Amino acid sequence: MDSDLKYFVHRSFPAHIATLVSPDVDSLVKKNNLTFNETLLPFSEVTIEGRRNFICPAYFGILRDQSGHELKVNSLNLCFQELNHKLQPPVIVRKMLSNVVASQQQSAHMVGISIGKKQIEVPKTQPWYTQWKELFLNLQEVYDHEFIRHYLACIFVVSTSNSNPLSQFESLSKVLSQQTVEASQPVGLVYQSSSQSIKLDGHKTPKIFSSSIPRYYLLLHDAMEGDISKAEDVFKKMVYTYGAPNCHLLVINSKQTSYQDDGNHTQDLWMSHLPKKLNIVRPRKLKMEPEASEGVVDTSIPISIEEGEPVIGESQEAELLDAMREPSPGGKLRPSQSELSLTSLSGMSAVNSPQGTNSILYGQVSSPNMGRSMIFGTKNDSQYGSSGSLTSVQGLGPLAASEDLEKDHSILIHGSCLTAEDRQRIQTFVNEFYLKCLLPFIEGQMKSLYQTAMNRKNAQTSIFSATRRFFGSTKTKQGILPGTGVYQFDSPPLQVRRLADLAFMLGHYDLAYECYHTAKRDFESDQAWIYFAGALEMAALSVALHNIANPSATKPVPFRYFDTAFNTYSNIAKHRVLGIRSGILWYETLSQAKEFEEAAKTCIRLTGEDSDLMCALILEQAAHCFLRTISPSILEKAVLPSYPCRYAFHLILSGHRFTKAGQRRHAARVYLEALRVYEENGWIHGENHIYVALGKHMQYLKQLDKTVAYLSKVFGLNRQRSVACQMSVLRDFVSAGEASQREGLVSKAIELPIPIIDQKKVRVSIGLNQEISEDTDVLLATGIDVNSDDALHQRWLKLEESVICQARGKTVSLFKPKARLLTEKTNNTNKPVCTCQEPITFSIPVENHWKIPLSLQNLYLLWKFKPLSCEVLMSNEDEFGSEDSQLVTTQLIEVVEMAPEAKMKVILSLTPLEPGELIVTGLAYTLVSKSSDGAIVNSMQGRKIFTQMVGPRLNSTPVERKSIIYAKDFRLNYVVEPIMPRLRMSFQNVPDFLLCGEVKQISVKIENIGKTSAKNICVAYSDPKFIWFEGTLVDNLWGTKLNIPNNCDSLVPGASAVLNAWIRATDESGLMEFDLLFYFEEEIEGNSRSPRYSLINHTFQILLNDSLMMSGKAYRRPVELKDNEYTDSLSVALRLTSRHLSSEGLGFLSIDDVNVLNDEWEATLIRDAELLPDLKPFQEAVMNITCAATRPVEPVNDIETNDDGCIDVLNIMAQRCMISSQSSSDQNLVNDEIAYGKKLKKLLDGALDARLPICVKWKAYVNSDEDTATKQTVFGIHFIYIQTLNKIYRIPASVAIVPSSQTKETKILNFVTFDENGEVIKGDDQRLLATLESEISRCICYRLDYKSPVCHDFSKSRLCLVPVKIVVFNSFRKEVDVRVAAMDPRLPPRNQLYHPEAMTPFSWVGTSQTWRTLQPRSITELNWTLCASMPGTYCLDNRLKIDCRITFDGEEKPRVFGQVLKFDFELLVTSP
Repeated sequence: MDSDLKYFVHRSFPAHIATLVSPDVDSLVKKNNLTFNETLLPFSEVTIEGRRNFICPAYFGILRDQSGHELKVNSLNLCFQELNHKLQPPVIVRKMLSNVVASQQQSAHMVGISIGKKQIEVPKTQPWYTQWKELFLNLQEVYDHEFIRHYLACIFVVSTSNSNPLSQFESLSKVLSQQTVEASQPVGLVYQSSSQSIKLDGHKTPKIFSSSIPRYYLLLHDAMEGDISKAEDVFKKMVYTYGAPNCHLLVINSKQTSYQDDGNHTQDLWMSHLPKKLNIVRPRKLKMEPEASEGVVDTSIPISIEEGEPVIGESQEAELLDAMREPSPGGKLRPSQSELSLTSLSGMSAVNSPQGTNSILYGQVSSPNMGRSMIFGTKNDSQYGSSGSLTSVQGLGPLAASEDLEKDHSILIHGSCLTAEDRQRIQTFVNEFYLKCLLPFIEGQMKSLYQTAMNRKNAQTSIFSATRRFFGSTKTKQGILPGTGVYQFDSPPLQVRRLADLAFMLGHYDLAYECYHTAKRDFESDQAWIYFAGALEMAALSVALHNIANPSATKPVPFRYFDTAFNTYSNIAKHRVLGIRSGILWYETLSQAKEFEEAAKTCIRLTGEDSDLMCALILEQAAHCFLRTISPSILEKAVLPSYPCRYAFHLILSGHRFTKAGQRRHAARVYLEALRVYEENGWIHGENHIYVALGKHMQYLKQLDKTVAYLSKVFGLNRQRSVACQMSVLRDFVSAGEASQREGLVSKAIELPIPIIDQKKVRVSIGLNQEISEDTDVLLATGIDVNSDDALHQRWLKLEESVICQARGKTVSLFKPKARLLTEKTNNTNKPVCTCQEPITFSIPVENHWKIPLSLQNLYLLWKFKPLSCEVLMSNEDEFGSEDSQLVTTQLIEVVEMAPEAKMKVILSLTPLEPGELIVTGLAYTLVSKSSDGAIVNSMQGRKIFTQMVGPRLNSTPVERKSIIYAKDFRLNYVVEPIMPRLRMSFQNVPDFLLCGEVKQISVKIENIGKTSAKNICVAYSDPKFIWFEGTLVDNLWGTKLNIPNNCDSLVPGASAVLNAWIRATDESGLMEFDLLFYFEEEIEGNSRSPRYSLINHTFQILLNDSLMMSGKAYRRPVELKDNEYTDSLSVALRLTSRHLSSEGLGFLSIDDVNVLNDEWEATLIRDAELLPDLKPFQEAVMNITCAATRPVEPVNDIETNDDGCIDVLNIMAQRCMISSQSSSDQNLVNDEIAYGKKLKKLLDGALDARLPICVKWKAYVNSDEDTATKQTVFGIHFIYIQTLNKIYRIPASVAIVPSSQTKETKILNFVTFDENGEVIKGDDQRLLATLESEISRCICYRLDYKSPVCHDFSKSRLCLVPVKIVVFNSFRKEVDVRVAAMDPRLPPRNQLYHPEAMTPFSWVGTSQTWRTLQPRSITELNWTLCASMPGTYCLDNRLKIDCRITFDGEEKPRVFGQVLKFDFELLVTSP
C-alpha cells in the first residue's frame, strides 16, 4: 500500500503544457521511433530549484506583511500534450487500465506478520494499484470546474527543414489564438441547482488556463541533415520577433542509425514511459467455461483466449472502427502523425475554421455522462482484459502512428539517433522553458488573480453590501450568465479557484487551502455543486499535504470535506468518475494519517457495479487496511492485527471482482493471500470457496498441475455444496488431471482425494476364501469371511485352541493363534505369516461423502515384494495398471459404482507365488467423470497410499507410561513361507431346512489339491450337540481326529476321502449356525522341526422350523423304600407341546421314547394319557416321571446297534447332548462380597442338584421334497437337562409359559439386615440371602412308615396307639444336627389352611423330641408312637416339626434353620 501521498499527488496533478508541431517535425523525430511529446517524456520532471519573489500582501490573514515573500519551488512535473489532445475511446481506456494492472503481477517486497500462531507474508506495496490510480486520474477528461489540468503554456515546434519556419510559427500561433477566443466563451457545465438540472454542451475547444497563456517557440534542427548556420539565422530572427526568453534552438539526431537495434545504442530511457501496443480481438465464437455454482467465478469469461485479451461485441466493434477511421484534413496545415494516430482512435473529425483559416477542430465529448462511459463504460471489464504492460502514467503520450500501430514499443529501440549531448540539450530546453517562460507566467497570474480576489473581498465588505443585506435585497450571483446557471470564463469564483490551483501546483498548500475554502463558500451559495465538491476535496487535500511538508503543523485534516464531496459527486451531480476520484484521494489521505479502519470503510463505499477492475483494486486496498489496523494486546503488550478475518474476506471479494474483470493472475494472487489466513482455521466454507476459485483460475491459466492440487483440497472440506457445483468440481478436477498426466505435468501416481479410505478399519483375512461350487448339491467350505464380526473371530480362536490340543494330544501351555483375520482390534504387533499360493483378502472401507455418484475403474492393490531368492525389492507401483506379475497375483476389479453419500467395502486379494516378504502399499484406481447420459468424458489415474499404521498405546513400562508410544501395526506386512498342503472340504446332502431337534446324515469329502501330503486331519466344532462324525468317540466334545478310510494316515496330492457325519438341529427355530474348524499338518521327514499346520473354516447355515416344546420341573419326594432300602426320590413334571409353523407340511409328531440318561436315577413313567401319544399341531401332553436314586455305576459310551440304524444315531446324539450339558455350570447367583452368602451357597452345593437329563425321541411325517403328496419320516431328539430342583427348565429356552391367570403386583418390603461384620445388607443382596435361606429350609427330607387304615375298638380301649417309623434324609454334603420334635397339642395345627377336613386331634406319646447327627447324604430312622382317641383321618405331619442345626466354618455358635418341606401322610382310624 503506497502511503506517500505527496508523491502520488505530484504524479497525478502535473502542469499541462500544450504543443503544436508542424508536419516536418514528425519526420525528424520519427528516426527515434518517437513523437515529439514522447521524446520529452523522460525529461518532463523538472528538479532544478526555482525561486520567485511574489509581492503578496496579507491575504485572508495568512500573509500580512507588505514585503516580498519568497516561495521556493523544488520540482514540478510537466505533462506535454498536443493542443487538441482528446480522450481515448472507452474501449481503449478500459484496455489501458486493464493493461497497467496486468503488467504488474507480483510485488517484489513481502513482509512477514504473525496472526495468532501462524506466520504469513503479505505484499508491502501494490504497484498494480499505484499505476492504476495514477493512470485513472490522468485518463480523465479536463473539467471546466477545475483548472489544475488546463494548459498553462503552448510550445510551437517547427523544423529547420521547413521552407518558411517563421510563417509556420505564425500559422500555429493563429490556431492557438482561435482556440483561446473559443475558450473564453461560456463553458459547458452540468450541475444540480435547487430548482432544476442544467445541462450545456459548450464549445468543443481545449481547456486553456487563461486567454494570455505564454507562447514558446522551439526551432528543431537535425544535426545530420540540416545546415546549422541556416538554423542559427532563423533562430536569430525568432529572437528578434518573439524575444529571447520565448525562443529556443534544439539540435538533435547527432548520429545516424536504423530503427532496429544495432548493438551500439545508448540506454533506452523511453522504454519505461511508453505503452505496448493494444491487441483488439474481433468477436468470434468462443467456448465458454462451464457454469459454476455459488458464484465462484464469472462464467462469461471465455477460456479459449489469453488472459486479459479484450473481446468486443458488434456495437463496440463499430464504435472502434469509427474511432480508427482516418480523417481528411481540409487545409494545408494538418496535425502530426502521432496526433492523427491518436485522434483516429478518439473520433476526430476535420471541419473548417469559422474564420476561414485552414485548421483542424477535434471533436470532444464534454457531457458529464461521459464520466461513466469514458472510464468504466457500460460493459463488463472482463471484455477488456490486459495482455501487455502499460507503465507510463505521465503525459499519456499518444499511441503509435497509424501506419505503425502494429509496432510494439518493447521491440523497437527508442532514441537511437540521440547522443548523450542531444539528451542533455533536450533537458536544457525543458529547464529553460520552465524557468524563463512558465514560472514568470505563473508569477504574473498569481499576482493578477490575487488582486482580483482582494478586490472582490473589499467589495463584499463594503457598506453597500451591508446595506443590501440589512434591507433584504436579493444577492446577485457574480459571474453567472443570467438564466443559465453557468459561470463566465472570468467570473470571480473561478478566478479564486485558478489562484488556488496554481498555489496547489507549486506546493503552497496553506495559500491553496484558503483559496479553496473561500471558493467553496461561493459555490455553495450559488448551488454550483460540482464546483463546490471540487473545492472541498482540494481543500482537504491541501491541509493534508501542508501537514506533510510542515511536520510541526497542527491543523487537522477536514476529512468531512471528502465525505461531502463524495456524496455531492455521486448523489447530486450524478458524476461517478469524479466521485471515484474524490474517494481515492480520501482514501490516500486517510492512509497517510494512519486512519486505516476509516480508510477501509471509504474503500468499501467506492465499490459498485460499474467497474469490476476498480472494485477489485479498491477491495484489495480495504483488505490491507483491515490488516494494518492494529490494537494493543494487554497480555503481550504488543500490537497485533485486529481484523485478520476481515482482511481475508475482503481479499476473497477482491478476487471475485478480479475474476469478473478478466484479471485471472491477480485473482489467483489475492485468493492465495486469503488462503494463508483461512487455511487450517476451521473456516471450511471460505477455504472451500478459495480452493474452487484457485482451481478454476489455474485451469484458465493452463497451470493444470496447480489446478489438480487446489481442486483436490475441495474434496476433503465442505460436503454441503450443491450437486451441480460438486459435479462441476469433479469434472474440472478429472479433466485437468487427465490433461496434466497426458502432458507429464502430474504423475499417474498422484494421490487422489476421493473416495475416502478409512485405513484403520482395513480388514485382512489369510487363508481360504469362500468358494462357490458348480454342483448345487455340493457345498464347499465357507472359509474365512473377511467382514465377519469380532465375536465370530473369537469363536474361531477358541476352536483353534481346541483343535490344536486334540491334534497334539495335550494341552498347549502357551497358545499362539495363527493370524488369519487381522482387524483394528486384533494384536498386530508381529508380522503375520502366510504361505505361497495362499490368498490374502483385503476389505477396504471406502466412503463417497459427496452428493454425486462416483465411478471407479481398474481397482487393484499396490505392493512391494522382496523374494528370498534375491535381495531386490520389486513392486507394481512403477507403471500404472501392471497388475500381472510372476511374484504376486493381483486381483483387478474393472468397475465400482458408488452412490451419493454411500459407504461400501471393496474386496481385493493378493496371492504370493514365491517365499519372501510382502508389503501392501496402497490402492490404485482410475477416477472417471461421466456425462448426464452416462458416457465417460474424462478419466484420471491415481491411487491411495497407505500410511504406516499404529497399534494401541503402550503402557507396560515406566518409559511408555511417561511418554506417548504406540505399538506397530503390521497388518499390511507379511512373511511368505514355502508352499503348504491344500485341502478342499466339500459337503453333500446338507439340507436347507430342518425341524428343530431333527437328526440328518451328511457326507464330508476331503480332497488334497495341493502339491504336498497332509496328515493328522482333525476337526473342532462349536457345540458337540450339533454334529458327530462316524467312527469317532462319543465323549469327544470339542474336537476329534478324523478317521480316514482304509487306515490312511495322510492324504497324498490328488487323493480324497469321504466321511459320514450326522447333524442335529438346535432347539431354537430360525437360522441355525454352527462352526467346524478342520486342522491338518504338512508331512515332513524326521523330527527336525515341528510341523506347520493349516486351518479350514466352515459354517453351516440351516433354516429351522418349530417341532416340539418341552418344559420340566423337578422337586423332592418323600424318602422312598427301594429294595428294602430307603433312598432319595424326585418327581418330575414334563410337559410336551407340538409347535408347528404350518400344519400343511407336517402331519403329526409321534413320541417314541422318554428316557433319563443319568445312571444315578431310575425313572418310572407315569402318564396321564395314553402311553407316548401322537401330537397334532399345537397339541399338548403332560407326563409325570418318578426318579429314585441308585448307586452310581460306570458310564457306558458304547450303545448297542439295533436293526434300525437311526435309533443308534439318536442314542449317540442324546448321549452327546447329555455330556455337553453336564459340562456346563450354572452362573454364580451370590454376590461374592457377602461372606455369609458364600457360606450359604457352599452349603447348598449338592443339596439342590438334580442332574437329571431327560431325552425325548420322536419322529414326524413331513411332505417329501419331490412329491408333496408323499410323506417321509424324519427322526429327532429333544433333550432337557434339569440341573437344580424347584426350577422350571424350558426347551427352547426363549419360549415362555403363559400363566393361566395373572397375579397382582405385590410390593417387596425392604427390611434392614446386618451381616456377620455388622454391615447393613440392602437391596438385591438382602433378597438373595432370603432366597438362599428359603432353599436351605427345604433340604431335609423325611418319610413316615405306618399301617393304614387301622381298625380299633374304642369301646374296649379309649386310646389307639399306632407305631410310626420316621425316616430322615440329609441331602446336604455337610454334617448336620437334625431335631425331630412333636408340636404342643394345644397349638392349632400347622397345615390347617391346606387340610381343613383333617381336624381330628392326636398326640405323640413317648419320645417327643430327638436330636440326631446325620452324615452327608445319610439316613436315620426314628420309632415313635401316635395316640388317637377317636376314629377319623389324621394328618401325621401336622404335629411334627423338623429343624437342622449347622455350624459354619469359623463360627462358634451354630445356626438353626427350620424345615418347611411338607409331605402328606394321612392315617385312617376306624371303629368296628
